[in-house]
Amino acid sequence: MLSSESEHLFALSHLPSFSAKRLRRWIDVFGSAERAWTASTMELVERGIPQNAAERFFHERAVIDIAQKKVQCARLGITFHAMGTEQFPPLLMEIPDPPLGLFVKGKQCDAPVSLAVVGTRRPSLYGQQVTRDLVGSLAEQNIPIVSGLALGIDGIAHEAALERDGITVAVLAAGLDQIYPSMHAGLAERIVGRGGALVSEFPPGVPALKHHFPIRNRLIAGMTNGTMVTEAPRSSGALLTAELALGYDRDVFAVPGAITNPVSAGTNHLLKRGAQVVTCADDVLAAYHLEQKTQHLPLPETLTGTERNLLAFFGPEPLTVDQLVKMSTLEASVVNATLTLLLMKGWIVQLDPVHYTKV
Repeated sequence: MLSSESEHLFALSHLPSFSAKRLRRWIDVFGSAERAWTASTMELVERGIPQNAAERFFHERAVIDIAQKKVQCARLGITFHAMGTEQFPPLLMEIPDPPLGLFVKGKQCDAPVSLAVVGTRRPSLYGQQVTRDLVGSLAEQNIPIVSGLALGIDGIAHEAALERDGITVAVLAAGLDQIYPSMHAGLAERIVGRGGALVSEFPPGVPALKHHFPIRNRLIAGMTNGTMVTEAPRSSGALLTAELALGYDRDVFAVPGAITNPVSAGTNHLLKRGAQVVTCADDVLAAYHLEQKTQHLPLPETLTGTERNLLAFFGPEPLTVDQLVKMSTLEASVVNATLTLLLMKGWIVQLDPVHYTKV
């Protein structure tokens, strides 16, 4: 027996073929989630709900074991934050289409400013580098980073936040036991383990379907103060997320890119539409009247002579081992070993299997 409005919202969230938008309309018609959940087919039809939808609602409700669903969530370490409760992100209540609630694993942050970071699944080296640099600097300023756990910019944003001991939240297009893409399962675990959270409006067991991603994107745009696009083509989910943020009257930031690179066409388009240009973390901090907090990196004296010499060759562009061998005249084995030590000490990051860049 369900005993509260939150529990009835939890139950309604498990109906597979009904959107949150439609269910909220029904809740408004009946006056509460409890009355909507317990309504008979006849009552639904009498309130103007089509016969086929009312019958489907009755059938789906009948086969769902809500007690078992609650046990499943508890076993998976998932909590449900119902719309309108203290745990529900207040910014989401401001959008025209909030979810009935959120399934959460981990700890949602309540920082005064949070930032969504989105972009292409196939970033260039430039896109990888600027995402790491910008997100890393913002994470150091205690700004939670929200993204979608996808390949490319999303994953890089989550990783960059974790590398600087920041908080990051991943919003999924599936149930929280259905990590997509599967190769990011380890990243998802680290996000939760380091004080962040996984969030979804889909209950456990629901796979990542194509039409779930736009639904997920509205949450990313809706639960944050602003959305930053670091690299994206004109036709992309990242650009749609930014468009949603504009529609919600949220800040939109864009990193300019080469006009000859199609993967920067989306960010350049946003800039033409009035998005705020971002060339450094201070551009975002200034928008929220935040001051850069001093960070204490290791002193150069903590590096060996070889490490300092190799680090001196790094500039704005990523470098490969072969390039560093030619520039430094060191043996490849020495360069590889030194790069490993610089990675461990946090002076450089690896963008892909062959490229490195200075933090």
